[in-house]
Amino acid sequence: MRRARQGILRHRVLHGGHDNKAENNIFIDCKRALGSAPWDDARWKDALRGGQDCFFVEKLLQEVDITRPPYTVRYPELIGYLDPPANVPRVNRARSNLFVRCGEVSGGNWRLEPRENWSTRDDPGFVDAAKADYRLRPDAPVFKRLPGFKPVPFQEMGLRR
Repeated sequence: MRRARQGILRHRVLHGGHDNKAENNIFIDCKRALGSAPWDDARWKDALRGGQDCFFVEKLLQEVDITRPPYTVRYPELIGYLDPPANVPRVNRARSNLFVRCGEVSGGNWRLEPRENWSTRDDPGFVDAAKADYRLRPDAPVFKRLPGFKPVPFQEMGLRR
């Protein structure tokens, strides 16, 4: 399970994962903003045993052990992750995202509620998009369309000394 951190994204692709979340992001000029390649039960079982060039056992049990605290406390959704029930849809979820001039918002197994995300061809309230200043004005329309949307903290991003 991965989470898209808050920020500006040009494209996000997940190859076969599920229970991923994309929240409070701005996608700009994407061919497809969110994409994934869903796997069936047989492929997941193979991957969990180390097939598909996956290292789930090594990464999730030996390096961090997601079956024990603090992981099961902080991320209860990880309980049973390595032993998923059969025939249950594996989906990813996106909420409170802004898609600007994206050809396709999502593909694969992404679930998006229309009122929880906003796709637009218009300026959603950027300070100065022509100069790549994607900060949002306090009166930006995105805040009315997505009431829970938070300004992206650009001042906290980038290289630091």
